[in-house]
Amino acid sequence: MRNESIAALRLAAAMAAAFAAGCDRMGVRMSAERSDALYQSAMADYSAGRLEKALKGFQEVVKANPSNASARFQLAHLLQDVKHDYLGAVCNYREYLLRGEGSDKASAAKERAAACERLLEAECAKKAGSEAAFAEVAKVQAEKAKLEEECKELRARMLELDRDLATSRRECSSLRKMVRTVSEEEDTTKPVIASVKELLEEDDSGSTTDRIRLSKDVDSLVAEERGESKASPLPVSEKPKAEAKPQAPEKEIPDTYVVQEGDTLYKIAVRFYGKSSAWSRIREANKTTISMDGRVKAGQKIVLPK
Repeated sequence: MRNESIAALRLAAAMAAAFAAGCDRMGVRMSAERSDALYQSAMADYSAGRLEKALKGFQEVVKANPSNASARFQLAHLLQDVKHDYLGAVCNYREYLLRGEGSDKASAAKERAAACERLLEAECAKKAGSEAAFAEVAKVQAEKAKLEEECKELRARMLELDRDLATSRRECSSLRKMVRTVSEEEDTTKPVIASVKELLEEDDSGSTTDRIRLSKDVDSLVAEERGESKASPLPVSEKPKAEAKPQAPEKEIPDTYVVQEGDTLYKIAVRFYGKSSAWSRIREANKTTISMDGRVKAGQKIVLPK
């Protein structure tokens, strides 16, 4: 038992001596590192508050001698506190711990490295959140641009529809006027029982006596259909008191005519030929451009037969 205690004491003494020797060697090495001229210049700038210049100085020391643990520690310290370069600080703290694990600043280096790692994680999380938010904003802006383009197309379509609606309303108005005009005029496409006055004005064929007889016959037919009694017609030998003359045209008949607003073939026939029955001649002369019902529209150019 006594021998075992003596052996343990000897081992502890050897370990203490080795640790002391190691510490002595590390102390000698670090003293040599700190005596470097570049290191001394950088430390002078650091002590004077010229932090940017000191940072560059320690970077030069590490570049010239990467194993300089003291320069690594000072460089890591400045990167953390001055530049907030937490990744660079962590790398230099770890390099210091690899070369100065048993130094007096090893504990501080570990604590500072852990703090830089936490700050780096928070910074990365914040950056990731910012990137996600930026992507979301970009998506919303793209959707907004798309909706604005669709609204622009819809507005253009609405304007086009408004123009079409206005055109349709004008056409409907013209058609209503045409229908009213046609309904007021004599429809020669259907059998019509004409009066004596109309026969005298519009029928220019045959004698006056024949026209009177025809009108009287028509009047008799109308009376019979209505169940009314009709006086006997005038004798054939009897002549009317005054014979109506066809209406004379307003001017010499031109070769062509441009239809005006409110014109019908009946009105055009009366204007240029003096009788509305001439409308069929006009329609026949323009059968390629005028429909069978004889309707014309304003602006249409028609031929007037001689």
